[in-house]
Amino acid sequence: MPNRPPKTTNPIQRVALLLLVAMNLLWPQSSAAQQQAYAKADPEGFQQLQTRIATLNVNGIPMTDYHLAKAQAWLEFSKEEYFDNDRSGIVESTFAEALGLIEQLEAGVMTPLSMSTPLLEGEARLDLTSWQVVEELKVQKLSCAGNLIARLEVQLVHVEHELHELGPIHAVPYRQAVQRMVEEIKAVDCQPPGQKNAVPLQENSSEAKP
Repeated sequence: MPNRPPKTTNPIQRVALLLLVAMNLLWPQSSAAQQQAYAKADPEGFQQLQTRIATLNVNGIPMTDYHLAKAQAWLEFSKEEYFDNDRSGIVESTFAEALGLIEQLEAGVMTPLSMSTPLLEGEARLDLTSWQVVEELKVQKLSCAGNLIARLEVQLVHVEHELHELGPIHAVPYRQAVQRMVEEIKAVDCQPPGQKNAVPLQENSSEAKP
């Protein structure tokens, strides 16, 4: 039986194969960690970020940490607006804020992370009084209530979002939540436990008591 001649490759197929090889060399298949970085603001993406927050916590960052608590708050904000079918872009913006903090914490960034809170929309803060209260609390209570302050800041961004989108009436319940959080933070006792019941020592008087 005569040998069959080898099959020739179609020129178009050959070019396609060469392009595929080149793409694999230039852009190799992403690892699981890389794929996580491409998370989107959808239920799967929310779960991915929640898992990464939990991992950071297990690896030693407490949930009382200002930045980890803030990432959690941004994530919850994004989820809420996603399921409210908000199409303003706030879902993606808040998701990006959460992702950015998570990535910096995962990378073990040595320089201090930003303590600022972006509005994400609008050019001016509409609730100036509340923002002033937040700044005062950051000075007074950041060391002992950093996680609560982080959540308060994100909640206040939520207030600003409602003010910009639907006005003061719709923002009422969100403002009420801000007030409750402010009172909770004010009630936190930042004094170390060993000093709570300490009685200040009186200086010895050189004068004889009568």
